[in-house]
Amino acid sequence: MSAPTSNISSITSSPVHITYRLHGSVSEEVLLQLGETRDQQLALLEAELKEATDKVERSRINQRKYETLTAYDTALVDALNAAKGGPKVLMDPGFQQLIIKSWRNLDDRGIVSVIMLCVMRNHVHVIVKAPDDVKSVSSAAVMESHTGLTTCKARQHLGLDDRDLWDSAYHDRRIRPGKFLAAVRQILEIPKRAGLAKSWKNWPGVYVNPEYVEMLG
Repeated sequence: MSAPTSNISSITSSPVHITYRLHGSVSEEVLLQLGETRDQQLALLEAELKEATDKVERSRINQRKYETLTAYDTALVDALNAAKGGPKVLMDPGFQQLIIKSWRNLDDRGIVSVIMLCVMRNHVHVIVKAPDDVKSVSSAAVMESHTGLTTCKARQHLGLDDRDLWDSAYHDRRIRPGKFLAAVRQILEIPKRAGLAKSWKNWPGVYVNPEYVEMLG
């Protein structure tokens, strides 16, 4: 399996939203189109940022950059949910629980703190942060450990061949201060938005750390 690629080098005390997908879950054409739109918008904003001298204006531009990345994430998730073909392994209830168990195992071992995760038909969302007694954790190392283990388990228990299970590209982004609860709720709405469940509480692919359940109501 190819080594995962990361957008940030480390996971710190600030929550990080990671989205990763099954290999072949969305066409290269769609990925290219979404990526080009995002990159063009970010390039324009970077040019504006270089010209901006006012602190308030720079803050507004950075907010627009964040909104551009959020829009890309939403568009990619919509494309994944709309995909008709591709691998279906994540629809297996047993494998869904294996994904959740893998992340909880990383949490139990003190490697990373798992806040919540949502296993969809062809991709996974997870929000993590560094454990309280750890300054930072390598994002790439965490993902390589998780995807390597789950690939091995998939081959053992589901009879998959030696092709890549996960796409090597994944998206990890720090959640901005004040946006944490909104980010969690947005992810929890995805099963409903995809027509898979009436509520995240009815979707077996969702896990929320008990410490955070109460704040969700």
